[in-house]
Amino acid sequence: MNKLWKAPFQSMVFSAIAFGILSALSLEPFNFPLTTYPALWILFYQAQLQSLSVKRLLWFGFMAAFWLCVFGFYWTIYLFTVYGGLPLYLSVFTFIPYTFLLNLKIPFLMLALGILNRNKYRKLRLPSLILIPTVAVSLDFLLPQVFNWYWGNLIAGNPYFAQLAEYVGIHGLSFLLVFLSYGSYKLLQGKPWTSIYWHRFKSAYRWKVASPIVVVAVLGLALGAYKKSSIEAMQSDLPHVTALTIQPNSPLEKYGEREVTWPVIRDVMVKTIPSLADRAKEEAAKKDLDIGLVVLPESAVPYFTTQDNFLTRKLPYGYRPEYEQMVLELAKQFDAEVFFNQNAFGISRDPNTGMPRRDVFNSSALFARNGKRAGYYHKQILIAFGEQIPYAQFLEDTGLIMLVPESVRYSRFRPGELFTLLPYHSPDLEPEKPIEVRYNALSDPQAIKTEEIQNLQETLEDRQFFPTGQFMPLICYEVLSPDYIRDYFNENDANPDFMVNITQDKWYGKTVESFQHFELGRIRAIETRRALLRSTNSGTSGMIDLAGNYATPEVGPELTGQEVEDFQIFRVPVNRAEPTVYVTYGDSWFFLPFLALGGFWLIRRRNQSITGRNPRPASPGANVETGSAKVQMPRKKSTPRRPTRRRNGK
Repeated sequence: MNKLWKAPFQSMVFSAIAFGILSALSLEPFNFPLTTYPALWILFYQAQLQSLSVKRLLWFGFMAAFWLCVFGFYWTIYLFTVYGGLPLYLSVFTFIPYTFLLNLKIPFLMLALGILNRNKYRKLRLPSLILIPTVAVSLDFLLPQVFNWYWGNLIAGNPYFAQLAEYVGIHGLSFLLVFLSYGSYKLLQGKPWTSIYWHRFKSAYRWKVASPIVVVAVLGLALGAYKKSSIEAMQSDLPHVTALTIQPNSPLEKYGEREVTWPVIRDVMVKTIPSLADRAKEEAAKKDLDIGLVVLPESAVPYFTTQDNFLTRKLPYGYRPEYEQMVLELAKQFDAEVFFNQNAFGISRDPNTGMPRRDVFNSSALFARNGKRAGYYHKQILIAFGEQIPYAQFLEDTGLIMLVPESVRYSRFRPGELFTLLPYHSPDLEPEKPIEVRYNALSDPQAIKTEEIQNLQETLEDRQFFPTGQFMPLICYEVLSPDYIRDYFNENDANPDFMVNITQDKWYGKTVESFQHFELGRIRAIETRRALLRSTNSGTSGMIDLAGNYATPEVGPELTGQEVEDFQIFRVPVNRAEPTVYVTYGDSWFFLPFLALGGFWLIRRRNQSITGRNPRPASPGANVETGSAKVQMPRKKSTPRRPTRRRNGK
């Protein structure tokens, strides 16, 4: 094993595999945050070992990124096969460059660590405990990702450290992780099987060096424990909204030969979803629960829309009265608002050709309990290649889009532009101030409805809808972006009471992606101190409370199974407190490490200049020159070196 570790190539391969396994174990569904520390120790060790070779540093970084994806994000291959329709061998071939290009922060971190280990840069004598975490977090900020994970997510499984995200966000947790990992690595570095290794810990200097690491770890855990207990106590006294999430396990929205037929989709609308709603109604009655919000996931009803106008009635995948009727039936059955996903359509002028073009949005809509449309939201963060062409807006603005083949020239969806909060009504709540309900203009109010829909509208129009609060709608991977969530707070006069994330994870099959997606979004609840209700088409659905805990529902499992039909009923805490420190100031704290590094560098330069102007006085025993007299030291006798025998014996 020792020889394997020392041989350069074998050591790199073995280390990269170990890094991938340990990092994957720190993510859901395993969630062992302690394995993160030895994972980063491997990076530090290899950066020190290969510091003189840029090529080896980059190669190891790419290998580490590859094995992390193999063990942690292997579900990407399944996505390429199911969503992209690629054969398995081609999906594997595509997976390899994907692991390199979309995890660039790992090889670039290796390159930075290796360079900083060289003597030329070590002479700067900047404090590594600040410098290394600053570099790691900077790369998290700068380099692109499709599935946004950050170093801090590897430590977020620690329930106490995770509470610090209220102040510094996920990037602050990244800084904390690298700080503790690098500090413990330098403290424990060596050969523990030797006796001299353990003698080092008897030195007072050794523990003096370790004191910053111990102090930060203890204070972080203590503050986190205090915040967790106080938030849990506080949220028990908050008002609640009872919400129902329905998981219909609808078929995937495929096209071409794999397209889902209309009878299958119709069964979802008239059988599957109503059947789950009936069961939920019975269970709610047993526990005397008054459901105020019904949530359907992304792509619960694939292809079609409730948007009713001249355009959508002409489209093959447009308006279906069965869809609108199902939504109104749910509003009538529960006397509640219904939040659901659909495609929304519009017409705009192509800036390059001047011709009209059809725009499609991945949209969510809200029907109030009185049967009227109470708002809509268009998804803004679209998934590259799946929902949009990367840099599509730049290509259109510059006219370069005309160089793209016409068959793939335009994205499947166009991004929305408004940070819309959606209203809801709860008899247990009073609005802090009047809430304006903006009825959307997506549908034609003069459209002639079916007799069933007309009867439902007449029944519902007498019901009162007085909005008492607003929630934040999020679709799919939008929940992974901390900056986007902060923008939602800053772009609205009112703050959301809670968050609702609807998503379609069936594209990934029965893999760990759904658990990872939920876990990576969990930290948003702590950053904002707002509950996060998650509704998926095929699992895993659930709720995160204000303290970052997976909440126990009133009805149903804590986490729904994958690719099964199910439902849950949660009491969602409504928090109307002022925005947290992180929501207010974001990542402004990150200038502090740069300020500290600049301060250390200036102090060192100042000390060097003082030393240069005032050299140390010679000691009494040193050679002294007085007048013309000089002290002559005796010369050492040189002993000729014995000739060495050559290896061939001559």
